[in-house]
Amino acid sequence: MSKVIDEVINFATSVANFHKIYGVIISGNHASIRLLEKINFKKEAHLKEHSFKDGQYLDEIIYSLIASKNK
Repeated sequence: MSKVIDEVINFATSVANFHKIYGVIISGNHASIRLLEKINFKKEAHLKEHSFKDGQYLDEIIYSLIASKNK
């Protein structure tokens, strides 16, 4: 999965000229958190009870990668 994300990041920063890329993860998804941290995404926010699914409110964690700091 990290190879796919690397290609998406490369396209987003090189071709589409994105300055910043976000990843939004439901709290408790430890595999996704580890993956984003492995590729230098930094935690920016923890949003309490931000989304609603299957009758319950879920926390969301926002990670980001600034393009210029990834090169």
